[in-house]
Amino acid sequence: MLRYASLLWFLFATSVPAFDPPPRPARLYHWPYLKFTPYLDAQGAACPQGDIDPRRAFYWGRVLGCDGVAINIRGLTPSLHEGNWFEPIYRTPTEKKYVFDLMRRFQRLYASYGCADNFLHLHAHPLLQQHPTHIPRDVAQWRNWVIEGMRQRGELLHHMDTQRILIDLEFADQKNVSTDETFWYQLGQDIARVLVQAHPTIRIGFYPDLYYHMHQPSTGPYVLGRVRPGDLRHALLAGLYAGRGERPLWDFIGYTYTIVDGAIAEPGVKYVWDLADHLKRLINVHRRGLGPAVEFVPGRWELGASHSPAALFGGLFKQPNLSLAMLRRDYGVLLAQTGSIGIWDHGYAWDPAGAGYKRFATDTDLSAWKTSLEGLELRSRYHEHLQSQERWHMHVPADAPLTQKLQYFQIVKAADGAWLVSGRLAPNFNRYVNLTRELLGKDRLAFPLHSPQDLALARRWRQRGYFAGQSIRTAPQPRWPRAVATMEPRSRP
Repeated sequence: MLRYASLLWFLFATSVPAFDPPPRPARLYHWPYLKFTPYLDAQGAACPQGDIDPRRAFYWGRVLGCDGVAINIRGLTPSLHEGNWFEPIYRTPTEKKYVFDLMRRFQRLYASYGCADNFLHLHAHPLLQQHPTHIPRDVAQWRNWVIEGMRQRGELLHHMDTQRILIDLEFADQKNVSTDETFWYQLGQDIARVLVQAHPTIRIGFYPDLYYHMHQPSTGPYVLGRVRPGDLRHALLAGLYAGRGERPLWDFIGYTYTIVDGAIAEPGVKYVWDLADHLKRLINVHRRGLGPAVEFVPGRWELGASHSPAALFGGLFKQPNLSLAMLRRDYGVLLAQTGSIGIWDHGYAWDPAGAGYKRFATDTDLSAWKTSLEGLELRSRYHEHLQSQERWHMHVPADAPLTQKLQYFQIVKAADGAWLVSGRLAPNFNRYVNLTRELLGKDRLAFPLHSPQDLALARRWRQRGYFAGQSIRTAPQPRWPRAVATMEPRSRP
């Protein structure tokens, strides 16, 4: 019977870094769109367990080096239409057992591949007209739903042995529910208290944050513990802070998505974005407005630019928004102030497989999509570095030949005859993955390959250009007593 040793992976830096990597590996979080029910992936392969699959866990935990990924439980029960905070996870013991056991199985699998600090993402929408349980003007009932829905989520995370939850306020439209700051402060406080009661070690996060105050003066009435007049989001966040228990809040900072290092301008925009200054101001705003117990996770949007109209290929584009040199400089700036990076995986941009595709049932439907693509330009975000004059801009004009545009997409015919259209990874995608791992210090970590399947996956990804400069070796390693084989680091040249 085959036996293994633990494997230590070591990635050689292919160029001298612009800064010293952190002495301890920084943390990496991704925001993919994972599914927990059966689906056909973008390459036409069946995934009977959804993303609760060792191959998928190996990719996110080992290849990308994630410490955690976002998860969303929408659709797992009839009540979970949108994943909103006022939707119950379960209404019956049967529904509870199904969701709780399913998500614990996900957590245990991904944690075994190093991706253990996962976070539950949920929307904070107001009353939705289309929601089947909508009650037009009954705000008290809505508030009860929110508290009960959050209590159930605390229970779920405790059952999963997962600490983080992320409340997404991007489309909260709070004024449509109440314009009373006290209402929102007390709701935030009660949400935090019910979460802590259900799960004492929970880590409550929020997105977006108070970025719109970052350039306001620090003097005046905006002092610690005082909500800015009329700021309903601030009132809610202050309530969460007051009721959070012993753990800090955490902030997934979306305002750093596409701001690049210290000297970048975009056409038609008069501002010059300074990433270090932005992050410093964001941190100061939250320490003044909430308190010192806040953890900051700057968000990045490095691949997968958005386009209109979304119906054509929104979410499919998997091309870079910045160069490798810019990525290196950015991480040096960010890691000088924080120890975590969060990557927004817009449209499965960091995912070669998954459920991120458009399905066309017939040849006619596919042809209609191609016809629409003929009149559309393809572009990534444009950046020009004002000091080096470096430009980074992927642009295919609207009048370019269709064949030139189609090279950015993968078109696969499924077994049932349908066409699956997904974004094609950038030719140098593996260099973005390898450089990210290097800059975060993930290249210095050892991890075991527990099975023949793990060993085969490691070899397959390495053949594709990942784990650059690393080799698989077999050696005894006391950290994994069952003996398994280890990958030893080679010394840097």
